[in-house]
Amino acid sequence: MTVMKGIDAGRTQRMIAAEVWGEAAVAAEWSADGWMRSRARRLVARARALAGGGWRKMVPR
Repeated sequence: MTVMKGIDAGRTQRMIAAEVWGEAAVAAEWSADGWMRSRARRLVARARALAGGGWRKMVPR
């Protein structure tokens, strides 16, 4: 599942992280101020930005 599909499905950041890194890694590494949660937040923010039209900046003119 992609990050955007996870957002659309109403999944939490932790659930999205489990799709990206695996349930075992999330169980071992997830914490409120840890690297994995921070990375998941950034993935979600980037997916939302791209879906909101940010992808246009990546297309050569």
